[in-house]
Formats: sequence, structure tokens, C-alpha cells
Amino acid sequence: MTRKVTLENSATAVKVLFDAIRFSESTIEIYYKVQESDDTAQFEDIAWTSMTADKTITESKGFADWREYSYEASGLNGFISFSVKIVMKGTNTAEPPFIKDLRAIALAL
Repeated sequence: MTRKVTLENSATAVKVLFDAIRFSESTIEIYYKVQESDDTAQFEDIAWTSMTADKTITESKGFADWREYSYEASGLNGFISFSVKIVMKGTNTAEPPFIKDLRAIALAL
């Protein structure tokens, strides 16, 4: 889970990019939460929302086969804070998912 990111200007979309090794017996799930400028709720109490991948990525064939993943949530109400959570699951302990080069970007579309 990333730290809470506070923006100087409001945004309306969140884009998450990363490289990963993911074998057939594992999954990677991405979640986000945003806080609107007029929201009085504590940031920790805001529910996580699932993101869907921009396109389907096939599984990796080996431990050197990094694939680029891209997720985006757009059309959101203007927000001033956001956070991203990554959940990696697998049933084969010899082939867990790996992630590198994580980028989380707030966009004003």
C-alpha cells in the first residue's frame, strides 16, 4: 500500500503502471482510494475500489520475462488525495508474482 499522496491541484483520474512477473497460478489486484476536497471523512475510513487492467496481459514464461501492466480509473469526481494498494496472490510458492518500477499518477482529464 502506498502512502497517502496529497495533491496541490485536484485530479479526476488515477493511473497505475508497473512491470511484473506473473505466472499462471498467481494474480495481481490493484485498488485505489481518493479523497475529494470537500470530504470530511478520515482518509483511513475511505473504502478501497478495485481497478481493472487497461488490457489483458499474458502470463510470464520465466523469471526474466517482465511484462508491463497498466491500470486506470477515470471520470472520478475531483480529488486532492489518493493512495494505491497492490494485492499479490499465488498458489505456487515457487512462482510468486514480482513487481518493479511502480508508478502511480494522478491526472486531471
